[in-house]
Amino acid sequence: MTIGIIVCGHGHFATGITSTLELVAGEQEDYKAVDFDGSCDFGVLLQQAVGELNCEKLIFFTDILGGTPFRQASIIASQRENCEVVTGTTAQMLIEACLEREEYDNLSDSVNELIESARQGITTFALQMSQNQNTQADDDGI
Repeated sequence: MTIGIIVCGHGHFATGITSTLELVAGEQEDYKAVDFDGSCDFGVLLQQAVGELNCEKLIFFTDILGGTPFRQASIIASQRENCEVVTGTTAQMLIEACLEREEYDNLSDSVNELIESARQGITTFALQMSQNQNTQADDDGI
């Protein structure tokens, strides 16, 4: 059973991050991008996306905690089983979810793993260089 994914956010967040996803991982099935521009009833747009996907399991990926896309996705999720809402979405997180979603057994555990992976992906160049030098120094041992 494929897990449906709906990405939603302010402005062109959803279509923008979807562009990145498709460049890296190709066009996705059971996937919808819904932009919130403030001009219509966003809850209705999300409900339409859910209906079009018709998936038993669903993950919403949103941009900002507490924003309209997050709140509307949370309302839908509270009325469904097997539905998660993730906020603070990064491209890395979304790509990983799309590439690995068919392997997810427990939706909640899988979402928690995605969040941890995303945390590890937030870093700086200087920190990565420092860690690489430490690793190289360790590799020169024994």
